[in-house]
Amino acid sequence: MTENDQIENFKKAIEADPWCFDAWVGLARAQNRSGEHEKAKVNCETGLEELGKSIATEMKNDEQNPVLKMSRPLVENDIWIQCAGTGALYLSARDDTTDHIAWPTPEAAENEERTGEHKGLYWTETSLEGKQAKYFLPNFFNTFYDNLRGNKHYSSLVRELGLALERLGQHEEAQQHLSEAQLFEESN
Repeated sequence: MTENDQIENFKKAIEADPWCFDAWVGLARAQNRSGEHEKAKVNCETGLEELGKSIATEMKNDEQNPVLKMSRPLVENDIWIQCAGTGALYLSARDDTTDHIAWPTPEAAENEERTGEHKGLYWTETSLEGKQAKYFLPNFFNTFYDNLRGNKHYSSLVRELGLALERLGQHEEAQQHLSEAQLFEESN
């Protein structure tokens, strides 16, 4: 089977199931191998968006959820935060009653983790400027991070994105992606 045949098969698999993450990874790898780095970059980014939606969809908002603490400090430019943000936006867009979304400041997040006021919830509903808002709690982000740590597709997509960026001459951004991919691979 040629590289072009593989690419077409991966595209068909994604068209049939946008959450077929083996196909997103395979497509990006094949495109990187064939020198289509811009296409690989776009498909990695889209695959990561779909992964964020998929993970967030599985997160049921319940006080009985385990309360997870972040296992490492947040680092500027953490790529996984973008994936979590996509998941939060997707959940909110699916909810006809949500007009705004919000997440805590670092101080509010520390207070929530210290007091455990919202138990295992991932978000609360609140009124903001007279409109309904979904306020995402630290447990959403901590649980999302924990889910990504066990997800081989996340680290593979981030790695392929890093390789595409490197070949496109975006060296600093590529290094950030490759470092994060390695961090997540080590936790798989």
